[in-house]
Amino acid sequence: MYYEYWGMKKAPFDNVPDPSLYWSENNSLEDAISEILFAIEEGNDCLAVLTGKIGSGKTLGLRIILNELDPEKYRIAFITNPDLSSVQLMREIIGQLKNKKITNRYKDQLLEELNTTLFDCANKGQKVIIFIDEANVMNTAQLHNLRLMTNLQDDQQNMIIFVLAGQEELGKRLESKALENLYQRIGVYCRVKGLTGPETVQQYLSHRIKICEGSPEIFSPEAYEAIWLHSGQGVPRLINKIAKLCLKAGETNQIKKIDAEMVHTIASMFERVKPLLPQIPQQKNPAKNKKPPSQSDNHKVFSPVTQTQFHGDAMVIDLIEGLSPQIRNQLQSMEDKQLVDLAGKMAIQLIQKKGQKSADDPVIVWHSIKGRIYSALKSIQEPKRYHIGTS
Repeated sequence: MYYEYWGMKKAPFDNVPDPSLYWSENNSLEDAISEILFAIEEGNDCLAVLTGKIGSGKTLGLRIILNELDPEKYRIAFITNPDLSSVQLMREIIGQLKNKKITNRYKDQLLEELNTTLFDCANKGQKVIIFIDEANVMNTAQLHNLRLMTNLQDDQQNMIIFVLAGQEELGKRLESKALENLYQRIGVYCRVKGLTGPETVQQYLSHRIKICEGSPEIFSPEAYEAIWLHSGQGVPRLINKIAKLCLKAGETNQIKKIDAEMVHTIASMFERVKPLLPQIPQQKNPAKNKKPPSQSDNHKVFSPVTQTQFHGDAMVIDLIEGLSPQIRNQLQSMEDKQLVDLAGKMAIQLIQKKGQKSADDPVIVWHSIKGRIYSALKSIQEPKRYHIGTS
C-alpha cells in the first residue's frame, strides 16, 4: 500500500469520519462539539444544529459526539439519508431505537409507537438522541414534520433531542419565515469553519501522520502552504484529498519528500482550468479518421503506459492540431519547465473533456497523458528532433 512506502501503519487521509484521527485544535469544530455535548448532557433543548461548508468536518463532529455518549444513558438513532417522507423517517427512527424492522405505514400509529418508545426510554433513565446528517437535503415540508416530533415531551423535559448537521443552505432554510416555529426551538446553533492558515494545516496533517506512525517531515514547509492555497483555504476534505494523492504520487515516483511543486501539480488536476486551447473536436468514430498508432509509423513517440478510455493517441493529436498559430509561436520561446507546465494543463483539459472512467490511478493516467502531450509540443519546438505523423 502507498502509505507503507512512507512508513505508516494505515492511511492517514482517507475520506472517512475516523474518530481516531480527530484533531482537536480546529477551534470552530471543537467548540461545536462541546456546545452540542452540553446541550445533550446538561441542557433541556429539543434541537441542536451544526452547519458548515462541504467537507468542513460536520460528519466527523457527529461521530465524535456519538462516541462521547454513554450507551447506557442514551438511546440513539443516526440518520444518514434524511430525504424521506415523514412516515419513512419515523419508521427509520423507531426501527433504530428498537433495533428491529418497522412495517407500520400509518403516521398516527407511528407517532403513538414513537411516543411509547420515548416513555419506555425515560422510565429506564435514558435520553433519546436523533442525529440527522445531510439535513440540508430536507425540504420545508420534511422539516415541518420534524417539528411535530419535537412536540413529544412530558411536564419536566423534552422526550427527544434532534441534532441536525448540514451544509450552509440548511441554516438559511431554518432561518426562513416559513420555519420560524422550528427555528425558535433551536437551543444550540453552531457553524463550522475551515482551518485558519498554513500553520494550522501543517499541525492538522502532522497530527494525522503521527497517529499513523509516520513522519511529518515527508512534506516540506512550502508544501503545507501550497496545500492551504489549493484547499479552498482550509477545507479539511480537500486538504485530505490533496495530501493523499501527493502520497500516492510520491510512492509511484519513488520520491522521498513532497514539495510545493508536486502539490501544485496534483491540486491542479481538480481545479477548474481556463481553456488554453480551442475545443477538442468530437469524434463519433475516431477509428475511421485516424490510423491506429503502430511501432512502424511516426506515432511511436506516443507510447501509452496505462490503459485509459481515450481513443489511443488520436485525441492527443487532435489537441495538438487544434493549437492556434499564436500558441505555436509562443512555444518557440518557452523554456522546458514552461513546456512541461503547459503539457500538464493540456492533459487536465483532455481528461476533463473525455472524463476519467478507468480504474487506474488518476496520477499515473495524468502523467502518461502529460508525457505524450509534452513530446508532441516538443516536436513543434524542435521538428528535426521529434517528428509526429498524422497519416
